[in-house]
Amino acid sequence: MNDIYLQLGEKAKHVNLKIPLAFIIGDNQGGDQIAGRTCHYGLSAKRISRTCDATPDNYADVSKDSCTFLVMEGIKELVRNEKWAELEALYQAQCWNPFFDVDYGANEWGIFFAACPPEALHALEQGVFKHLLEAILGDYLKPVQITLLDRVVQTWTLLPRQKLFRSSNFPEAPRLLFKDGISSLKQTPGCDRAGMVFALMVASLTRDGSAAFVNLDDELANKITYVLEMLLCYWAWLKQDTFWDPLSEAQYESVKDAVSTLLLELVSCVPRETGNGWDIPKIHEQLHIPCYIQMFGAHRNLHTGPAENNHIELSKKPAARTQKRSQVFDWQVSNRLIDKLVVDLASFTMREHLEGTQPAPSILNGVTPSSATFDILFWVDIAGQVHADLKTPKVHGKYMPPMHVLHCLSDFCKVRQDVSRIGGKTTIRCYTEIIVNEIYLRTNPSHRDGAWFDNVCTNSGTESDEDSVAHSGRLQFMFCFPQFPDEFFGVLHPAYGYSPVYSVLTKMYRMQFVDDPDDIMIEMDRSSGAWELDTDRMALTSCPRLTIIPLATVISHLLLIPFHSSSKFMIGIISQTQWADLFVTY
Repeated sequence: MNDIYLQLGEKAKHVNLKIPLAFIIGDNQGGDQIAGRTCHYGLSAKRISRTCDATPDNYADVSKDSCTFLVMEGIKELVRNEKWAELEALYQAQCWNPFFDVDYGANEWGIFFAACPPEALHALEQGVFKHLLEAILGDYLKPVQITLLDRVVQTWTLLPRQKLFRSSNFPEAPRLLFKDGISSLKQTPGCDRAGMVFALMVASLTRDGSAAFVNLDDELANKITYVLEMLLCYWAWLKQDTFWDPLSEAQYESVKDAVSTLLLELVSCVPRETGNGWDIPKIHEQLHIPCYIQMFGAHRNLHTGPAENNHIELSKKPAARTQKRSQVFDWQVSNRLIDKLVVDLASFTMREHLEGTQPAPSILNGVTPSSATFDILFWVDIAGQVHADLKTPKVHGKYMPPMHVLHCLSDFCKVRQDVSRIGGKTTIRCYTEIIVNEIYLRTNPSHRDGAWFDNVCTNSGTESDEDSVAHSGRLQFMFCFPQFPDEFFGVLHPAYGYSPVYSVLTKMYRMQFVDDPDDIMIEMDRSSGAWELDTDRMALTSCPRLTIIPLATVISHLLLIPFHSSSKFMIGIISQTQWADLFVTY
């Protein structure tokens, strides 16, 4: 770029800008073509990666220093000197690559390092995750066992909704709901592969799902769970914005060790019997990722997902609205795309105008009501009996909570509002949606296509404090007193949790009921046979032990999955923000 007017502060001048090429994003095959790697991907290939010199002799070697990167100047010298035999031995194109003439800055390996670095979508989600699922569901389990796993996953779609428990991916967690199960691997988007691994891991921890691994010994079953969790930690780790101190050689080496350990556990615990086994580029190139992060920063910079997702709106959808005639196809796609851009611009302009005219939502003590309200009146008759009346019950969104919730609310009103004397009465204002400290909470029995009750963690005490509110539980109802509009409360069904010995991404929780014995904590150790829990203790009762919490104490959502369909025990998933921290230390 020549004769560019550049201003820095008060100084300005005309300059020539020379901008080095950092990297080219794309899939593995495209990277090979750009770098001039000519060989196939079979076991007879003499070079497995365009980046390094890995050969069939060290394909299975997943140690961190098992290969050496190709230096572009060395390959250029071979071409200049017409060393065709040496180029052929490296499976490198016997010609001058135009990308040899590009400036790569401090990257001494040139195009061999810059061409389509391995990234999460193609190398991990569509590579390692895909092959792992094929190995477990194809080589380890029988059809009847796979069907059992599918049924476990399918039952989750019938449960009330909760945050982090949805049928599509979003930043907080991978997908977990699959209405058809997880055995169908064809035409599955890469972003769903992480969800399938996640669902398989959670299902393996349930009572019914563990039965699918009945033909495996406890040690192997634990190892499979371990590998699945390690891969999910690695997947979350790659999504981080920051990693290690680039000047710390020790931190860099520890990350390389962690990646190497992950791959070693994968190939040893879950051998792959089809194709080339684990002797594939997408496994070996995971060893290169720490170097790419050291060179280019956050790994998400290399991710091809956003670019490929743009194909849907910018290519596929406009193409679907054409006549699909080759003579006018390009012209019609262009017109449909222009139509879309005009509509999007108009919509953006209107939203911007409306947002500027709308009053800001009221925020009281970190809580923002975000739904229509309805009222419930509690009053005491001459016999001293408490009654509850729903005001204007025919209006959409208003409902009377279950009896056990009403009893909890009436008891709270007796204490808080002194609704115990004859003729006493009070009104509570109820909500189905509330925002607490930027956390969206829902307690709605008819939210669109079904019930939605969020599980939450609070900061109100510790689990060892007998008189404190439980840290975790399921919200049943949300309300406030109209005369105190800055205080919002929630009816919580508490759940007390503890960590099992065989999992780091999950905790075991037990929902609380009024007839619970004092010794409710049971060690859930797969190796000790504690999977055979006392059925009486696990049987559901009709009397949940409820408590009232200030909604301002809610600090996060909590994902809870039933241990089985009629159990007081729940499998809780720790926040995904913690997964990445576990990768290097796990």
